[in-house]
Amino acid sequence: NQKTAFKVYWTIENNLHELGNTRVVSKLPDYVSFDNNSKVSSGDLSFDNVNHTVVWNIGALPVSTYKATAEFNISITPTDSQRNSLLVLIPGSVASAIDQDTKSALEKKGGPKTTKLEDDNIASLNNSGLVQ
Repeated sequence: NQKTAFKVYWTIENNLHELGNTRVVSKLPDYVSFDNNSKVSSGDLSFDNVNHTVVWNIGALPVSTYKATAEFNISITPTDSQRNSLLVLIPGSVASAIDQDTKSALEKKGGPKTTKLEDDNIASLNNSGLVQ
C-alpha cells in the first residue's frame, strides 16, 4: 500500500534509411499509473487515458538523427493481495515505422518489464522483484 515510482527510458537508433510514421506504443496494466512527467528528444509523448496506453509519436526520423530518446514516470501502489508477487510494469512495447527508401513497414517488439528491474544492472543485483 505504498507508492513506488519508476522511470522508463525508450531509445530508438537509426543509421540506415530515413524513417517515417515512427512511433512507440505500450499499454500499461490497470494497476500502473502514468505520472505525466515526460521528456523526449524528438516528437511528443502522450498518455491515452481511455486505452491506458503510452504513445510516443516521433514522425520522421532522418538518418542524421542517429538516436531518439524518451523518458517518463510510472508508479504502482501494490495491494496486500499483490504481496510476494512479481508485478509486470510494462507488458511490452511496440516500435513501428515506415522505411522511406524501401517503403517497408518495420516493427520491433520489446519484452515485458517487471518489478525485478531486469534492465537495471544495479537494482537487479539485490532485488528479487517481489512486492514487500
